[in-house]
Amino acid sequence: TNETVILTLAANSAYTLGTTKAATVTIADNDSVSSLAEISNLSFSGKEGDIGTFGIRLSQAPTSNVTVTFNHGGFLTIDADNIIDNGTQKTLTFTPSNWNVNKTVRFIAEVDGSSANRTSGNTISYNLSGGKTGTGSYNLGTITNTYAPDNTKFNIDLDFRNDYLGFWTSARKTIAKKAADDWAVRIADEFSAMTLNQSEIVTMQNPTNFNPDNSFDFTANRYVDDLVIFVGVFSQWDDASGLGNGWINYPESLPRYGMVVIDAKDSLTDSLLYEVFSHEIGHALAMLWAKPELIDYSNSSTPIFKGEYTRTANGGSYISLRDGVHPADNVNSIMSYGDLATAPTNIDFAMLADSGYRVYGFNA
Repeated sequence: TNETVILTLAANSAYTLGTTKAATVTIADNDSVSSLAEISNLSFSGKEGDIGTFGIRLSQAPTSNVTVTFNHGGFLTIDADNIIDNGTQKTLTFTPSNWNVNKTVRFIAEVDGSSANRTSGNTISYNLSGGKTGTGSYNLGTITNTYAPDNTKFNIDLDFRNDYLGFWTSARKTIAKKAADDWAVRIADEFSAMTLNQSEIVTMQNPTNFNPDNSFDFTANRYVDDLVIFVGVFSQWDDASGLGNGWINYPESLPRYGMVVIDAKDSLTDSLLYEVFSHEIGHALAMLWAKPELIDYSNSSTPIFKGEYTRTANGGSYISLRDGVHPADNVNSIMSYGDLATAPTNIDFAMLADSGYRVYGFNA
């Protein structure tokens, strides 16, 4: 805030006063944000797709609370409070009592659609409001490329940003990646590229219609080749080892991003983790539910999926369903609860073709 000072000359025998005896001076408050906020303790690999942190604090004591607001943009996503399971926060607050205590901020150097290093757009910008005001920025420098789109095949990319329990070790990520690849290798589609630009996405924590008490929103600013699945964990529910879903945004007819979360409390062997994850990918791909018009509910206790590719794969008979998204227990499918399959079967890929995909061996 600018301040005004009035200077008045008093009478003195050493000089003679004219008609003007006072002067008004305005002192401009032109402190830069860089002198008001200090960023330190940067921890970051410098690589595309990686997560980093830094500390921020004020350099001057405010007389009232100061709010720091971070601006998402480009291919950077910033979480102001470094707490994953309460969602992506854009602001933090300093008080007159904690202004000089470092607060840790988390950020993601999101993947873009280029195969080159990212030399621009890597600036974290923020503004201060309240007891101190202004704007500022911090340049992360060049981001080293680690990801390039592959337009020769269908890709299911896995994004583990929401693993707030540390469940997804390198070994478990490898299992999840194999499950994704085993689906993707049979899909012949190549979708147009898209970017999730400041997209707010609800992560699943339990199945009761994304119960807000057990779910959180997160922001993504990343490139999507064909399908990206955000992988996470949950621990509040005891009736399932995993949950999966996809989101279809008009005018798209199939999901471009989805979610798979695994119950961290379950002691899953490697083989069971593969089975559960593969099952949930089927949901993220919108299998069955992308084509509700093919489900015959005339017998409500035993719905029938009337997909022609599936009928052929099933020996000429339509398959029965347990519900609108699961085949009956006697169907040889990774999507069934009958434990007859340990990996996607020919019936699963047939259901995928009936759900709208081009699938090798059926319609491609």
